[in-house]
Amino acid sequence: IVLTTALIYVSGPLRDHVDPAPLTVFLFVTGGIVLVSGALEVWLKLRPRKLGKPIPSGRPEDRAFVLRVAAAGDILAVLVVIVGALGVARSFGSLVIVGAAGGAIDPVTFWRSVGFTVLAIGVAAALALLPGRLNIESSDDPPAPSGGWLRRAALREFDPRQDCPSITGLGIAIVAVVAVVSVGFIGAAGLWPLTVGGTLGIVAVAVGLLGAITSLLGLIVLSLRRRRPLALFELLGLRSDPVIALVLVIPVVIAQLSGSVGLHGVDRLAIDAVPVERPDLQEAFDDWIERSDGCEATLDGVAVRPLVLVAAEGGGIRAATWTVATLAEFAADGRCAADSVFLSSGVSGGSIGLAVAATLDRDDDGGAGNLAADAAFSDYPDRVRAAIGEIGDSAALPGAVVGLIGSDPLASTTGLRSPTFEDPTRWRDRAALIEDAWRDADASLALPWGAEPAAPTGLVVFNSADILSGCRAVVSQVELGVGRFGSTTEESHGGDAEGNAQRPRCDQGSAEPALTLDLVDFFGSCAFGADWATASMLSARFPVVTPGGVIDRSAACGADEGVPGDDRDRLHLVDGGYAENSGLGLIADISPDLARIVAEYNTEADVDVVPYLVYIQNSPGAYLAARAQESVPELSVPIAGFGTKATQVTPNSWIQRAMAAFDMSSDQVVIAAAGTEPSVTVPLGWGLSDATFDQLLAAASAQASSATCAVPEWSEYRCVGELLDLFD
Repeated sequence: IVLTTALIYVSGPLRDHVDPAPLTVFLFVTGGIVLVSGALEVWLKLRPRKLGKPIPSGRPEDRAFVLRVAAAGDILAVLVVIVGALGVARSFGSLVIVGAAGGAIDPVTFWRSVGFTVLAIGVAAALALLPGRLNIESSDDPPAPSGGWLRRAALREFDPRQDCPSITGLGIAIVAVVAVVSVGFIGAAGLWPLTVGGTLGIVAVAVGLLGAITSLLGLIVLSLRRRRPLALFELLGLRSDPVIALVLVIPVVIAQLSGSVGLHGVDRLAIDAVPVERPDLQEAFDDWIERSDGCEATLDGVAVRPLVLVAAEGGGIRAATWTVATLAEFAADGRCAADSVFLSSGVSGGSIGLAVAATLDRDDDGGAGNLAADAAFSDYPDRVRAAIGEIGDSAALPGAVVGLIGSDPLASTTGLRSPTFEDPTRWRDRAALIEDAWRDADASLALPWGAEPAAPTGLVVFNSADILSGCRAVVSQVELGVGRFGSTTEESHGGDAEGNAQRPRCDQGSAEPALTLDLVDFFGSCAFGADWATASMLSARFPVVTPGGVIDRSAACGADEGVPGDDRDRLHLVDGGYAENSGLGLIADISPDLARIVAEYNTEADVDVVPYLVYIQNSPGAYLAARAQESVPELSVPIAGFGTKATQVTPNSWIQRAMAAFDMSSDQVVIAAAGTEPSVTVPLGWGLSDATFDQLLAAASAQASSATCAVPEWSEYRCVGELLDLFD
């Protein structure tokens, strides 16, 4: 099947969808098994030997083994349903607990959740108490099939003690139905991943795909039990073909021997690569001075102009929603609060929130214009909240599950990158599926990425991480390096004497922030071309939901391959949270240069610029100033000592570094964190219910008021409402 499909692809317009390396290894491994077995069959006929019979053989010891296998299969089958029922009980039970604890759960939802919880627990309990289908200790001979045709066929098919040499009509019907349904569901999900995923939802898609794949494997195993195993496995002492082992081992072997960098290459095809002129920090500051003209505030009786730096923590769609909800409050407060934001640094979900907030009102060319002075800006808060809501309700996560379980493993194992009917022109891994779902939900994310700032995000920096070099990789609207000692990326790092690709360097020079690669500089004259969905996804590639993204500059820019000295640099980008999840690290690194620029301006200005740092923290209620331990038992000191290293790179440490660079007080640090209250949180923030979405919006509104914002008495930092009061 794979070979035939590959030949069809190669002979038509889909030749670029065939990756020869994994295809060759796959055909070599699978074909090798068949050819070796064929040769062994010939050898065995020439030199007969006693071989074991396939299971079941009718021998008592074989019947006991088969009974145990059948019982284990029954248990696993029932456990799937039990776990599903308990999952439903957990989901609705959480709402019951929140409602009982006084959380914001309306009565209708509360009692409906009670009903579903009781029903789910009842189903799980009933299944758990079902009597076993077989007595696994029985050594009796199986009863002879009796009764009508259907009963006899059922006994032959479902009683594993029966030594049935050929499949019955009932068995054929079962095989046909299961095969058609399974293949149909897998095919529909693979050809229309976003449509199927968006219609059924993530749970149904995941359970459906796993069930379909498991059913097909089960059919193969059951079909093969009536025949001898291949001679290769028979000589290895196996009495049945190790189908499950092969399905698990072969993909791993192929991935290690022929892993293709193109499988998860960053999709930059949506936007033409047009050079982007970016300002440096000085130019960006001068532009911000013009944008924020007339936005003086009064601080202790003195006129000042607040300059706000925003760090948006990662954490999936929850972090994206909290970022948007917080920035919407800046826009709701008015033009000056929105234009006070000079730069925003995001990681993972925080980057997605910044992208949504930064692109909402851009024109078709990606330009921002003077949005804060536009009449449409008055309803910006409501529109941006609705936009992030659409992202949360999109088919992004179900589509990613289709890729994770189906299309991506198939492509990596066989080398066949199957297109979809939704977009037959290109291969889409699960990261590309997520990006397309975002574009469908918010068309602004399909606009070309550019360097023009917009309110209320200001200049945006997306933080990623390169696992090959260990560098932080950024997509930045501002040229972060001041160029005093030369850029770390302007020199060629090309091939060695054999033409092997060399890793880019981020541990030398000082033009970029420490240990940082600027992707726009990395591409150089080739130009970094992407839309906002792709640019922000580079920061949000959290395995296993999304794959790491590979950028090969020579392939992207059309350089000749195989010539020593060519630019063969390659990056393998993952979620920026692997390196630093708060977004504060980038701000701390550029703070010395920006502080120098601000200080030079203040020496001649009539109104001083005063920097403020806003940390949009995804986790609720943790205001960074946790109480220190009073003592540690001596036996625990060696282990506790390791924690001091981690403390040096916590958000607290980055905040203090930025404070030291700007010589700012704790009153100039603002923490945007939802107050603690009974709520339901999805692990890693990958999903968001309507109730949690509304709760985040309400929490952001509460934080935007100095009268209701939640800051512990022991915290030295301020809340969003106290910052916004400056603009009143």
